[in-house]
Amino acid sequence: MEKQAQFINKKSIFDKNLDFPESPGIYKFFDERNEILYIGKAKNIKKRVSSYLNVRKGEGKRLIKLKSNIKFIETIITKTESDALILEQGLISKIRPPFNIQFKDDKSYPAIHFSTKKSYPAIYVSRLKDKESTMFGPYANVGAMRTNVNLIRSIFKLRNCKDINFKNRSRPCIEYQMNRCSAPCVGYISENEYAKDVKNAINFLSGDTKKIIKDLNKNMDAYSIKEDYERAIIYRDKITAIRDTQKKQNVLTGFKDLDVFAIKKNKYNSCISVLKVEEGWINSSQNFYPDTKENISEEHLLSIFLERYV
Repeated sequence: MEKQAQFINKKSIFDKNLDFPESPGIYKFFDERNEILYIGKAKNIKKRVSSYLNVRKGEGKRLIKLKSNIKFIETIITKTESDALILEQGLISKIRPPFNIQFKDDKSYPAIHFSTKKSYPAIYVSRLKDKESTMFGPYANVGAMRTNVNLIRSIFKLRNCKDINFKNRSRPCIEYQMNRCSAPCVGYISENEYAKDVKNAINFLSGDTKKIIKDLNKNMDAYSIKEDYERAIIYRDKITAIRDTQKKQNVLTGFKDLDVFAIKKNKYNSCISVLKVEEGWINSSQNFYPDTKENISEEHLLSIFLERYV
């Protein structure tokens, strides 16, 4: 049987047996109040997390402050580094840890931008902030970010040209010939249709693939009813491309939507972890710390918790 993601492993930095897996995944840093400070992803969790446990000369004030406040570390192993990136993005957007938000001010890392204030928004990469754009990032892993941009362009066919080139074209460029752009510059796609592609691309980066596929299916059916099969095929191909991406990048395989529960208890404390899986991807995680002064088994405690959770 194929090995699945090993869900949650949470440890105190004062643990004498402190160790971390040499696997891809994400890590969360908690303070003494058990509040999340920072979420990151790594190709090798052990190497990345270990680098945070030592203060080096020349480090910035914010990084030193983060390191000094770390009291607990939680890790989630994923199948690939790409899966870790997807999980990290989803958790950061939902939880918004304070140090992730602070580090966004660092201009040394690039971000993905959509020029959503314009009629036909472009997708582009920049290290600078732009109040006129919708931004995702910044990304420490530039290679993974470029992969995301290429994937989005191959599925949703968004332009990446400069505005001056966009306004002055009389025929499609090579990006259209390579099937990476829908050529809005020469009117090959309506503003309304293009806006839908931009919206779906943004939802894709946000991890909301369920809504995207629902919308694409709706459009495909509408064009099929009108017997506009050429347009219907375009939407069908987008659905297929997203499905193929999900097959390659699922953190969990074999399931679409489910909640996963894990429990760990000793004579002093108890922790119940809940992972929410949507469309095969872990979209969020949450920990509960029930009062267990009574002598109660893990099975009984989890049973009581499930009754209240449902």
